[in-house]
Amino acid sequence: PLLFPLRFYTTTTSNSHSFAVSYLIHNFGFSPESASRTCDSYRICFRTPEKPDSAIRFFRDHGFSNSQINSMVRRVPWLLSCDPCKRVLPKFQFLLSKGVSSSTIVDIVSKSPAILSRSLENTIVPSYDLVFRFLKSDDHTISCLFGNCIYYGRRDYIERNIRVLLDNGVGETNIARLLRNRCRAVFTSDILKVVEEVKDLGFDPSKSAFVTALLALKSMSQTSWKEKVGVYKKWGW
Repeated sequence: PLLFPLRFYTTTTSNSHSFAVSYLIHNFGFSPESASRTCDSYRICFRTPEKPDSAIRFFRDHGFSNSQINSMVRRVPWLLSCDPCKRVLPKFQFLLSKGVSSSTIVDIVSKSPAILSRSLENTIVPSYDLVFRFLKSDDHTISCLFGNCIYYGRRDYIERNIRVLLDNGVGETNIARLLRNRCRAVFTSDILKVVEEVKDLGFDPSKSAFVTALLALKSMSQTSWKEKVGVYKKWGW
């Protein structure tokens, strides 16, 4: 009795998979191999063009060009099988409510479509509120978060690193300066190490010079830093 349901499910899934593969090949120029691999990796299954066509139409209606949509689908192909009115539109509406223009949303999302993978309630809004606490400006908060798109959504890092800065005596004004400068240390996992290095150099965390030193240290590799220090030592510093 179990064989028929199993065969039915396998056939249905296979047909859905085959149609999705064909859709990627004919509409987005995927090779058969990459289309099949993409559908497997992202579990993309649809048996008719209704759902992907609807998703494409949604983005076109919101100002995205065909080339931008093509690029986005190649990087986050799950967009074709989602309900954009439920998963994407609320994020657009949130950004619009913060003063972000429609054209800026198109620019941000087309460059970093992975942002759309983040949960609005659990990631985007809490991260926004946390950064806004220090920058006290929608424009600066948007610039900070979306200027670091590669780290955006890593709310755990942001919260933890800001706590590390506060615990080490770095004031809110200096934390705001780090955020405005889009300091990668705030968005990555090594902030404590960097703070200790700057303190070892003799800088007081409560002073603005501490942030200047931290920004300088994070702006270059350890090799470049050592080479520059070596040059100053040759000059007798």
